[in-house]
Amino acid sequence: MLADVAAAQVILRPGANQSGVTTIEPTFEPPYRLTVSVYVTAQDGTPVPAPLGANLLVIDGQGRRTGMDETSKLHSEIPGARWGPATNPQPNAPVGPRGLSGTAITLDDPADGRYVVEIAGADRVHLDLAVAQWDRGGRRRWLHFTRASTEPGAIDRWELPYTAAARPAFDLKEQRDDSYLSIRAYGRVGVSADKATAELVLTDPRGRRLGREPKSRLDYKEIPRANYDSGTGDIEGRELEVMRPAAGRYALDVIGTAVGRYDVSVYATDRGGQSAPPLEITGVPTRTGETHRYILQYAAPPRISGAFGYGDRLLSYAAPAAARTELAPAETAVTIVIVYGATIAPETFRATLAGRDVSARFKPAPGRVEAVRLSIAAGSSTLVLSIRGATAEGRTIVHTDQLELVRP
Repeated sequence: MLADVAAAQVILRPGANQSGVTTIEPTFEPPYRLTVSVYVTAQDGTPVPAPLGANLLVIDGQGRRTGMDETSKLHSEIPGARWGPATNPQPNAPVGPRGLSGTAITLDDPADGRYVVEIAGADRVHLDLAVAQWDRGGRRRWLHFTRASTEPGAIDRWELPYTAAARPAFDLKEQRDDSYLSIRAYGRVGVSADKATAELVLTDPRGRRLGREPKSRLDYKEIPRANYDSGTGDIEGRELEVMRPAAGRYALDVIGTAVGRYDVSVYATDRGGQSAPPLEITGVPTRTGETHRYILQYAAPPRISGAFGYGDRLLSYAAPAAARTELAPAETAVTIVIVYGATIAPETFRATLAGRDVSARFKPAPGRVEAVRLSIAAGSSTLVLSIRGATAEGRTIVHTDQLELVRP
């Protein structure tokens, strides 16, 4: 925080019994205006023309917005506030922001209160964020600046408590966000971990993807502040890491690359860095090209279910992905990957295939993921699964699903 003391007078007080100086601070005249500026520089140090690189938005205590949001939509809801391009008047000052150009939001005589500054990345750039208070004569009273970086899709926020007459008039503090999501997959042979048997693709609530699609060999890196690689352990695997993940529903595809089994572990922390118990999926059989799709609800705590029939259900399925499934030519069996709800009564589970009782093939347990391989006769067969359990309110319910399995 820098106070502008360029107009201050210093009076020396001589005398045998006196020492020191008295500083007479300049007199600033209200009303004041507040400027929030973000100057953008490419990673190689070259300027980025406004308003590219990052979108700037200010939100007041009533939730009103001025500036450009993460979708590049302009808002002008705060009275006496305006957004526009900005040029740094002193990029070579010994202390201060260095970027040459960017955007700024000016608030004329803003009300005291708590504001939030939001910057949404549109490119991989370095940022200089500067907040300044000016008096009616255009003299700068206070300046606070900080440096950061961003990338496409990333969102960062700073708290900006403001009291016009205070000394200093405001503070600028980045909102803490230590949230983290890690998904690790390992291959398995018997009881021992082995080389990877699957690739992972994660789709976030906005439809952005991270991971690798093995058939097309496409690598997705659309989720900001995220990474996909073979992990850091001694055993080959696959790992998705997302810093500051958005809250909401994620789709996780586990795509087989070999005949074998896989284990999946999900680790998550909240904004305060507090971790939840890991979610575990173990010993699920897979084959080359076979896709199992899970739904991960990133919340407190995170929850996982199958993508088909997901939600507050007693049964959901990572495979098959629809009520009707046609087997590929020459296939004679189908894999059912079932996710049991946490409130099921296992002893009430029943399963029939084409009218034949196959309940003994399943081993239901609350919160467990199970894969069962069933042989299918030629033509159309119906698999009926039912179970009793409880709702979040404690009511007893029964879920019954019918899956049509067609073998050419």
